[in-house]
Amino acid sequence: MINLPGKALFYIFLGVIILLWVIFRVIWFVMRCILYPINFICEFDEKKQREEYMEEYNAFLEEIEGQEFFFYTPKKSSLAFIEEQILPNLSKDVAPVFFSGKECNSELPEEWIRFMLYQNRRQYPFLLKVKKGRVLGVSLHHELHGKVLSQQNHQLFLDIIEQELQKLRKRLR
Repeated sequence: MINLPGKALFYIFLGVIILLWVIFRVIWFVMRCILYPINFICEFDEKKQREEYMEEYNAFLEEIEGQEFFFYTPKKSSLAFIEEQILPNLSKDVAPVFFSGKECNSELPEEWIRFMLYQNRRQYPFLLKVKKGRVLGVSLHHELHGKVLSQQNHQLFLDIIEQELQKLRKRLR
């Protein structure tokens, strides 16, 4: 075996590291040249699909222009109160929508309801109104779990709902 001085070993080691780095960069460059056009095509297709999806969603919003929704969940502390005292007295202009995460009881397509909820994340229960192609919303969580449930005063909550709906109706005039 050849005995090389320490300085020579260092330069050989440094040369190997530099050679490996150059090989890695060349491979990276070649792969980038090969994959870039494929990635560009995929991104273009994805962007086109996203635009088509949003066009369909905007058409859906135009169909339900002016519609108002009351979303609630199966939360034990408020479900009985909402179903027994609020829903029967809720304005006929407001569509109640029960949403448990897995199921959504609405006459409207579930895909669009889920997307509308995703775009407007709020604490339940909440109101949504579709106006001029936009979805406006307000959470009623603090109002419900603050005074209303402790007092079991459904009229107070119905008044709050009506006040919030009036505010939503005034927005974007």
